[in-house]
Amino acid sequence: MGASVARPGTSSGFDVWDNLGALGMDDDAGAHVRIDTSSSTSKASQYLVASGFGFNLPPTASVNGIEVTYRHFTNGSSVYTDQVRAYAGDGRFSNTVTGGGSWAQNRWETDSAGNSRYLWDYPFTVAEVNSPQFGIALAVRSIGPADAIVDSVSVRVHYAYRCDCTYACKSDSECGSDGCGGQCGPAIPSPCGDGGICNYNYCHPLVFVDPASGLMWHNQSFDVANCDSLVYGGYSDWRAPTIDELRSRVVGCPATATGGQCPVTSSCTNAATCLDAGCEGCAYRQGPDPHGCYLDNHTEWTSCTGAGPFFSRTDGGAGPYTLDFSSGRIQLGGGMARYRCVRP
Repeated sequence: MGASVARPGTSSGFDVWDNLGALGMDDDAGAHVRIDTSSSTSKASQYLVASGFGFNLPPTASVNGIEVTYRHFTNGSSVYTDQVRAYAGDGRFSNTVTGGGSWAQNRWETDSAGNSRYLWDYPFTVAEVNSPQFGIALAVRSIGPADAIVDSVSVRVHYAYRCDCTYACKSDSECGSDGCGGQCGPAIPSPCGDGGICNYNYCHPLVFVDPASGLMWHNQSFDVANCDSLVYGGYSDWRAPTIDELRSRVVGCPATATGGQCPVTSSCTNAATCLDAGCEGCAYRQGPDPHGCYLDNHTEWTSCTGAGPFFSRTDGGAGPYTLDFSSGRIQLGGGMARYRCVRP
């Protein structure tokens, strides 16, 4: 979304931007500043503040990150972005200052700052982002005299509804009793589960129900004995899953999803005849969820990455079968066993 308003910043003693009304489109015309300095002296401009982006985030949203893209031109040989700050209006700048590389001489180019998880060390509220004053402040610096032009500034705000269980969190205490910030209604048997935990900056419910199968899954790892003795959520019939039940959670890797090419099932268990090349899975971390896992909803199970496969209670003759959701691979398990308990 491009800027529609620009104005000089409040810093004194720096060179001033002009032609502010030309900022807003990629048309090779924009806000201009002449940095008047000697060939050996570094000097910066005032802030150019682009605002009026017209955001309309829903009031229950949570801001997860802010990305900035700006297009620029200079005739100088030693011009670079001095600072980029997020601006909340009324002189309130973000604490984080992002610099940039050198600008190409006599050529239009585009630079960026921030990303989908970058909050500029400032707790932006929805009201601040939606305000016409919300903007991006940019200052340039040159060694030697130069003209600098910025013809467009675009901002992308990443956000999530708290009730979709995907808003950024920093600790378990932010996840609420329903795993979604305490705003999604009753816990069990709702899809958001009970007792949320924060993992990889996402809130995850401790218990969730798979609507396709009706199975209730626990979102923490146990050994098989603890699954059999687990009492949680008013239920005592928790158990370790079968390989069929683990395969029912696979999305994006057809060979090891339910009914796929891999012959291993609860009724085909002999690894000598059932475990073949069709069970190798798919490319590592290329699945549909944001972490690349082969799951349909990363908010239901905490990250599938970096911790090894999940075990089933289906025995292949030389150990239990496992399923690694970072690759979709089915194989015989070894080492530390991790089970996701299921019921009924």
